[in-house]
Amino acid sequence: MSYNMFIASRSYSKYSPETKKFLQNQDCKLEYNKLDKVYKEEDLLKIVDKYDCLVVGVDEVTEKVIKKGDNLKVIAKNGIGVDNINLAAADKAGIPVVNIPGANSQSVADLSVALMLSLARAIPVVNNLTKSGNWQRIIGRELWGKKVGIIGTGNIGRLIAKRVKDGFNCEILAFDIDINQNFAKDSAVSYFEFNEVIAKSDFISLNVPLTSATKNLIDKEELKNMKETAYLINTARGGVVNEDELYQALKNKEIAGAACDVFAKEPPGEHKLFELDNFLATSHIGAFTYETNQRAGMGLAKDIVAVLKGEKPENLVNNPDNT
Repeated sequence: MSYNMFIASRSYSKYSPETKKFLQNQDCKLEYNKLDKVYKEEDLLKIVDKYDCLVVGVDEVTEKVIKKGDNLKVIAKNGIGVDNINLAAADKAGIPVVNIPGANSQSVADLSVALMLSLARAIPVVNNLTKSGNWQRIIGRELWGKKVGIIGTGNIGRLIAKRVKDGFNCEILAFDIDINQNFAKDSAVSYFEFNEVIAKSDFISLNVPLTSATKNLIDKEELKNMKETAYLINTARGGVVNEDELYQALKNKEIAGAACDVFAKEPPGEHKLFELDNFLATSHIGAFTYETNQRAGMGLAKDIVAVLKGEKPENLVNNPDNT
């Protein structure tokens, strides 16, 4: 028996030929995103009924899409966060949803620290000035010995904490709704109230999923409570930060700088944040490394095949009726 698989995620298995070979050897017929864009609901509605499996990134897998997927047997998220997939509708339809927790953690943690350093030393600004023939030195700040707030101590948050604590002698101020006692004990890290982390940290790293509770987690009040010398780094989800309020805070120098790898709308188009020298933007590249592409590709492929063959996947996100 063969299976039809549509890969909407433009990065999935792109740099992992062994993933493609594995899936093809398991009788999967692969079709790829030819539009080179995020698939909206209307795009998926036109094609979803032809496939046994959808592999998505931030594509819109809505209730309508799931209902239209008469042949859908599994929905696979090339990443961790599944806020773009209607899990309730998938449950009702009996369709398992799988993802790849942990596969991208090292890569995102690396980028988060890189953004801290880039902001603190104004590396992108100085790079552009120097290349344009303007030999101008801009004073920066050290990461060494600073207080780093880790909002969300899942895999990524803990890895960021380890990097800056061990490598830069930073003091970690952690916050999470679920305190990880083992992490606190093994790493000698202290947990604090959310507002205290916001107020005392020199660098704040956001590492939370996008939910109704975390939408606009960083808003006008939180930005005003930060130090004027503080830097905000968001490699989590765009909706976690109120971008309009962030723009005002940066423009008015209420905080020193911010870096976002994620945006409420992606791609963001002409964004007013891009006008500011103290704002650094990257194009959702947190997980975009060869190593993550290979780990994620094979990990997700094995779970997809397990579901298609009636076996239990390792990383099941939801509770569909047929599992």
